[in-house]
Amino acid sequence: MIYALNKLHLQPHESIIRDTTKCKRYYQCGRSPAHGRLAFLMFQSSQWQYRGEGHVSLVLYHAIEPRLVLRLRKKFVNVKTKMEATHSYGLHGSTAEQLEYVQSVMAPLLGSEFVLQQRLVQLPQSFVEDINRKVAVHRPSKRCCKTVDCDIGEAILMPDVCFLPSGDDRLSIPDTRRVYEIAVSVGRQPTSPVLEKDIPTFCVEIKPKCGFLHPSSTSRKKPSCKFCMFQMLKVKNGKWLSPSQYCPLDLFSGNEARVRMALRGLLSTPQNNLKVFRNGMGIFTDDIEESSLQDQLEQLTEMFKPYLCEPVEKNLVDLLTRILTERHSFNGTVGERQPVCSRSAFVQRGEMQYPNGMRPCRILDAVLKIQQWDDLGSQGILPYYHRLLDHFKKCPGDRLKWGVDTPVSHVDCSALESADDGSVEYALQKVRQYLVAATAKDCSIMISIKPRQTVAEAARELWFDYAIAVVDLDPKAIERVDKYVHEDDTIRKMYLAAVDQEPKV
Repeated sequence: MIYALNKLHLQPHESIIRDTTKCKRYYQCGRSPAHGRLAFLMFQSSQWQYRGEGHVSLVLYHAIEPRLVLRLRKKFVNVKTKMEATHSYGLHGSTAEQLEYVQSVMAPLLGSEFVLQQRLVQLPQSFVEDINRKVAVHRPSKRCCKTVDCDIGEAILMPDVCFLPSGDDRLSIPDTRRVYEIAVSVGRQPTSPVLEKDIPTFCVEIKPKCGFLHPSSTSRKKPSCKFCMFQMLKVKNGKWLSPSQYCPLDLFSGNEARVRMALRGLLSTPQNNLKVFRNGMGIFTDDIEESSLQDQLEQLTEMFKPYLCEPVEKNLVDLLTRILTERHSFNGTVGERQPVCSRSAFVQRGEMQYPNGMRPCRILDAVLKIQQWDDLGSQGILPYYHRLLDHFKKCPGDRLKWGVDTPVSHVDCSALESADDGSVEYALQKVRQYLVAATAKDCSIMISIKPRQTVAEAARELWFDYAIAVVDLDPKAIERVDKYVHEDDTIRKMYLAAVDQEPKV
């Protein structure tokens, strides 16, 4: 079925329609070649294929050129109203407001090179219903308690970051990622050539989680990051058979040995923190059962075998380590000693406990700095959160006046320096800062890699082109503070009890 394209962001020279009441911004579609081509290609439901999904969104990719993805918001199957759908996941604002948040708040903080331009499209309900039926057979059973929300009628369109930028801006959605190159020594002579079109593009998706150790949320005896403490709770509750060997502090350390250890941990226990795609198709995803993980890892190795020397798994880790410790246009000076989580494999395997390291690569450094806007921890933010709630009970009009229930368009941390820390305005800024940090703790980093040749045709070096993007930058609703406080408290109590039961060394 072919559906009409109603509204689509186009280039700024097109006329703008702005609805200030609903904070929606659209670009009026003229009869441009880009609009006509996109309307024809996009809204044939047969051309949209299932890519994957998280807690909030389901992602489709376009089966033929152009390389586009469509992110559709989900809701619980038994949710009936838009209000229920919003609060069921602590979602913040409409799809249009979420897009505004990504491009007005997160893009300036992380850089336009890493946060891609996105467009808001309105979808007919019949199109979304058709997609829901089509993707049902591809969705993992654990995700089927939710469905795409047919009532919202909006979705986000963006370039497909599983591929390198194509330079094709005919659809008015420019891909702003920068392409870098990297070489790996092989010392082999070329044999039969492989045509460029036969070489696939791989994409590694990492969900890094929180990359710093918050002093208020751990044990002084055995300081551990939230991720590693949470692993103990997940194993205890039966979500995983064994804890992850990955520690975010190692990935963010900037130290090559620790970054390498973090990547090994992701490959050996990916859980939902690592996915790998080949030409946009998932070949190593979070749907893998723990019992079949070794078989899947061997298949992944086979996929990379033509493009990496033996041992392939080790060289894949080395390649990713090189990429994640490169410092393009960045002052990568030796920094302070990076804290080490006591649960990290780096410590557990007897490695050097407190190595000096470089600052992390530019994108990890940017993500980490935003995460560190949470300078109080969940217990520290609680008094400010309660101050806000008490104020809104007395002055409910201020909740609307200050736009508490819509995503912020900017966060001015410098305003805190001159504000009275006992004021409601100060509390509002601190809570907003905390929620922006929460967005950075939940993001995903996409590394698209394309080999230039196979191992067989390489002489002394294997060359790769790669680009990096950050996705999953949804705003967090203020009500999420309650969830974070409860979650952190549960994790901390469980961890401290477990530490007390461990044998003394």
